[in-house]
Amino acid sequence: MLYIEIPENMKFVCLERGDGKKEDHFIDCRDISELAEGEELLAPISVQQAVISFLETRKKVATVDGLNFNKKKPSKGTHIEYQIKDSGKNSTEHWNEWTPSPRLRVKAGQRWFNSPDVYLSPEKRAEVEEKSYEQKLNRQHIGDSPLAT
Repeated sequence: MLYIEIPENMKFVCLERGDGKKEDHFIDCRDISELAEGEELLAPISVQQAVISFLETRKKVATVDGLNFNKKKPSKGTHIEYQIKDSGKNSTEHWNEWTPSPRLRVKAGQRWFNSPDVYLSPEKRAEVEEKSYEQKLNRQHIGDSPLAT
């Protein structure tokens, strides 16, 4: 499994050639009407040729033909999870767009809903705080409590 960063203004597509063979490419996703004056559409990038070149380098992270490759899940950016087929010679059947979830900045002992990264409406915040308080009371084990921790 490789992780390929999606270049800006491009999308991943599987194109079929005239002889029925499929090829993986990143192509420009903008319309001609969206381009600024003097700007041209980006040239398509062959993913399979870049994968073959990447496999020859035997590195964990590399940039080949303008594509950033990772063997481990990256922590930033939007990537394609690309399952290599036949050492990159044939088009893949399994790929998925992947974006890492943002990490919450929460100190030890602080509740997740008190993080500055989380916005909750006043009604939702009241509901979450009420449930949190109820859970806190259930953990106190006063007397014979049937509730588990």
